[in-house]
Amino acid sequence: MCLVLLLRRSQVRVLKDIYNFPLELRDAKKCKQDDMHNICFICGKERFDIDRNSEGGFKNHIKIEHHLWNYLFFMYRIKNEIDEEDFDGIESFVFEKVAILLSFFSFSE
Repeated sequence: MCLVLLLRRSQVRVLKDIYNFPLELRDAKKCKQDDMHNICFICGKERFDIDRNSEGGFKNHIKIEHHLWNYLFFMYRIKNEIDEEDFDGIESFVFEKVAILLSFFSFSE
């Protein structure tokens, strides 16, 4: 009788874990979406602070001041289109940091 009760309880725990797992995934997904809509990817400032302290608000900040695609284009440009001898200070700094970051990954060609 005790063995049956113990097995039953363990089955209930396993079922709870199985059904709670999608809830945890959903909560993690919601948290990521909240971050995407309320935190600037480039500088990490929160929407509330940007709205309070800037003239155009958060939308202006992420669309004009810190547009993600402009940063990606800049990194692509210094990696592929400009010779290292022609870099200015900012370009050489970013080139070095991107090289360090990319050295972490192993790319096979």
